[in-house]
Amino acid sequence: MRIVSPVPGTARTLADVPDPMFSECVVGPGAVVEPWHLARMTVRAPCDGIVAAVHPYAFVVAAAPRIAVLVQVGINTMSLAGRGFSVYVAAGARVTAGDRVLSWSPVEVADAGLSTLCVVVALQAERDQVTALAVPGAAVEAGDPVLDWPQRPYD
Repeated sequence: MRIVSPVPGTARTLADVPDPMFSECVVGPGAVVEPWHLARMTVRAPCDGIVAAVHPYAFVVAAAPRIAVLVQVGINTMSLAGRGFSVYVAAGARVTAGDRVLSWSPVEVADAGLSTLCVVVALQAERDQVTALAVPGAAVEAGDPVLDWPQRPYD
């Protein structure tokens, strides 16, 4: 399965994320995008599936049984209590890769002293199951492939 970037920006590594839950792959391997510094930005679905959970700062898309992708918008952004974020889908909604899920202000998040890094995680995948496709430092557009998560017949 190809997982695409939910936002435009610059590809980074998980080691760049100032949260060990992500940088140490505790919740799974993934990709990181440092978004462009814009007043308003749309966050798009990284794959086809069902929105399993949604918050102003994060959401999960279940692509298949035991196959789910987390998008975390900024780090520690739950402390903003939704300020600067808008949600456009509800849990249970079917989405296609590239569909609008959230919008947010990277400028407001940065002004609050928080990291704007967007993390895309293959939840509960093993590190060797997922291949990063985005080259750190390279420009990434929303919809560009950032991870490859091949599914085994028994998955």
